[in-house]
Amino acid sequence: MNPPIEHSALSIAVIGIINHDTIQMANGEELQDLGGILYNVAVLANVADAGTTIYPVSRIGRDCWDRMLHLLRPYPNVDTRGIVIAPEGTSRNSIRYDASMEKVERLTNHIAPIPFTQVEPFVGYDALLINFIIGDDVSLDTLRAVRARSTGLLYLDVHNLCLGIDADGYRFHHRPDDWREWLSVVDIVQMNEVEACLLAGRPIHTDDEFAGIGREVLAAGPAIVIVTRGRQGSVTVSRRAGADTVFVCPPEPVDRVVDTTGCGDAFAAGFLTEYLKMNDPVAASRLANWTAGVNCTLAGLKEVGRFRNHR
Repeated sequence: MNPPIEHSALSIAVIGIINHDTIQMANGEELQDLGGILYNVAVLANVADAGTTIYPVSRIGRDCWDRMLHLLRPYPNVDTRGIVIAPEGTSRNSIRYDASMEKVERLTNHIAPIPFTQVEPFVGYDALLINFIIGDDVSLDTLRAVRARSTGLLYLDVHNLCLGIDADGYRFHHRPDDWREWLSVVDIVQMNEVEACLLAGRPIHTDDEFAGIGREVLAAGPAIVIVTRGRQGSVTVSRRAGADTVFVCPPEPVDRVVDTTGCGDAFAAGFLTEYLKMNDPVAASRLANWTAGVNCTLAGLKEVGRFRNHR
């Protein structure tokens, strides 16, 4: 693990696909907007210190290019040079929430992964956040090549690495056989409680049990493993000098949940921002729970700028 970074002028690359999302809310309302790693990018742009530059590394169709630029225009600290136009168009995802706020997702345009040649210019940056939006945003070989050449912190959000895609594009829970290989090449791993149960291969319910799968993942190579638990907060397991530390962070109090889309992305943005400053997983977990809590009170990406009103 790298030492804490002592300067404020940081460069953070966010790697993953930008989706066009159609979101059917439980109350019948429909939202259409771009999403994917744009949630990471927008929250990072709002909470990072002055001087930090965010570089999304992604693929998007020409059909949504202007809309993407419009959404990012309010953030002068976002540099779009890492985004390329995908000839096959924009990845499109429909999300429906049932009455219990569980997601039903369908991918209707599965575009090609991001190649290493597109990521290579950013491997020397202070941190690279890899977020699996469609599940194969980058290949394992690409991730290994990034690790071999990277001098910064590698943060991986498991996310849709644990989702398969059926013939009609519907997503289903899936445990990759080679999950340890994916997680062995990064410094920090984030997963939600469903993903933690999938990787564990068994039901998990208590904080102690989530700490247990955190330790199992630590054995694969990372220094920090975070399990996000929604209304239950988060469990962070870290290892330094051969000793493990577990921190159970309570959730941020929220009066009304509007939209849970992007909450895990907001969590990652908050954790990474604070960790780069403090090198402290406890402080990072606290800020991450705050950013996730704020995010679920906002409706879609267009409202993420309201983070500034909360800071």
